[in-house]
Amino acid sequence: MRVQNGTGGTLNSVTLNYTGEQWRDGSAPSAAVLTFQFSTNATSLLTGIWNNVSSLDFNSVSNVGAGAINGNLAINEAFPSGTVNSLNWLNGTDVWVRWLHVGNQSRHALALDEVHLSAQATPEPSTLVACGLGAVWFAQLGRQKRS
Repeated sequence: MRVQNGTGGTLNSVTLNYTGEQWRDGSAPSAAVLTFQFSTNATSLLTGIWNNVSSLDFNSVSNVGAGAINGNLAINEAFPSGTVNSLNWLNGTDVWVRWLHVGNQSRHALALDEVHLSAQATPEPSTLVACGLGAVWFAQLGRQKRS
């Protein structure tokens, strides 16, 4: 998934959460994993330098035997969540995210649902100065009322 920063400012961090669903239990006892990765310089899902964020991986949740299972049942769901900090995501540039399957793809059927991404802006220096001046003004106003 490619996401472009169109906020007009630099974004410092991105928080992502989603529902992971398992729809088939494979015949082998080993777990399957969808490994989360992001890139700030990719131009497609196959290019760029990719960084892992293990808190956003989705590990298979069921291992009861081969066959179809209901991925909407709570027992077959997981809710990974994580934050990428110190991103320095400039306005007008892209961040790419992807999940790579690790393990035998025929063993488990894993899916993603309800993917939510939110970002935290880095305050501009002029905003910080304005906030600081506002705090000084309120402090002075408070002193004047007490007199």
